[in-house]
Amino acid sequence: MSSSSGSSEESSERKTVTIRGLSTDIYDRVSRLARETGTTIGEIVNEALRST
Repeated sequence: MSSSSGSSEESSERKTVTIRGLSTDIYDRVSRLARETGTTIGEIVNEALRST
């Protein structure tokens, strides 16, 4: 990974990715959560992966 002089862990760089083999049930649950919380699927997945 490249080093950054910024104090934030979150990078402003974004790109579209595909997660192969993701259960449609999990995708639907995350999609519903995103709608209910007013966030994006990407933001929810990023947060979930950061907390592991």
